[in-house]
Amino acid sequence: MLDRQRIRHDLRVREVTVSAVSQISPSMRRITFSSPTLDDFLAPGPADHVKLFLPDEHGAINAPAVDAEGRLRRPEAPLISRDYTPRAWRAAEGGHEAQIDIDFVLHEGGPATNWARAAAVGDHLVIAGPRGSRTAPLEAARAVLIADATALPALARWLETLPGRTVIDVIVWGSDEADAEYLDVRLRTRIASLNWVPADAPSSALEDAVAGIDFETGTFVWAAGEASALIPVRRHLRGLETLDRRDLDVQGYWKRGVVALDHHAPLDPSDPE
Repeated sequence: MLDRQRIRHDLRVREVTVSAVSQISPSMRRITFSSPTLDDFLAPGPADHVKLFLPDEHGAINAPAVDAEGRLRRPEAPLISRDYTPRAWRAAEGGHEAQIDIDFVLHEGGPATNWARAAAVGDHLVIAGPRGSRTAPLEAARAVLIADATALPALARWLETLPGRTVIDVIVWGSDEADAEYLDVRLRTRIASLNWVPADAPSSALEDAVAGIDFETGTFVWAAGEASALIPVRRHLRGLETLDRRDLDVQGYWKRGVVALDHHAPLDPSDPE
């Protein structure tokens, strides 16, 4: 089993302000948040996530708070929240406050997409977490990374975090070819092979792409995206004798037909961990 450190963080809830908005690919919008509360922000794991608390139809943001004893206090009003990977963090410098970038996929709708489409400099949000991190396996000789559009920010972080000696194969599925520009030249130089499975490919295309890889002993595999599509992928990977199950990290970021999927829930209840 490859070594991956688990790190627990103090529970933090931060009020942040939009300081920049940019369209970085046809379906991906980057929102930069600034705040002095981000000075001690830590997210060393490539797939770390924070929880964004979004405004309701009246513009009110209902969010939890941390009391003096470090316990989380939830408001009585309903919470509207979604999980996102922090793409980058920058320390306060040159007159600007500490910043983080969050990349939003602009899909067919939903509270996060609708907020991101209309976001402007000066808008406010509340961000909580991350509660914990799991670091990259820095001694891995090879890694296979599998992502859909919602997992592209985490994929980019994996490409930045894994050491240069790690050979990296990448499969991206369910995304338009135009979104390939999200992975810039700097990131692409880290990829040994890239298989881009388009959004209109047959439902079996992802599984076929994974089955076409020769997984060597000691390979690390990370996969994230739409949960239903990843179930047969994980079953295939777990059946390979060359892979240690403890070196498989498969996460359902969302599930078709399910609102606000808890990505900590079992990917496939019929196939337990």
